[in-house]
Amino acid sequence: MRIASIALVSAIAALVGAGAHAQGYPAKAVRVVIPNSAGSGLDTLRALAAPDLREQFRNLAAGPISMSRAEFQRFVRSEAVAAARVAKAAGIKPQ
Repeated sequence: MRIASIALVSAIAALVGAGAHAQGYPAKAVRVVIPNSAGSGLDTLRALAAPDLREQFRNLAAGPISMSRAEFQRFVRSEAVAAARVAKAAGIKPQ
């Protein structure tokens, strides 16, 4: 009886599985998702490397520079000190 049950289950599984077949993978083009949002560091670098933007910077006598995080912090602090000095000299008071 047990052998007959196993044979019956095997026959049913073979019939059910006969309709299934492996598909070629991938069936369509694979879409690659890059984990960088718009405005990210890489996006900014890509934009700064664009010839038309570099030309606009040259027309303004400006250009991108590269600096470390510590150098950037020192730069921002020095600009804040300079802006405060100009505001004080102009009599501008903080609100």
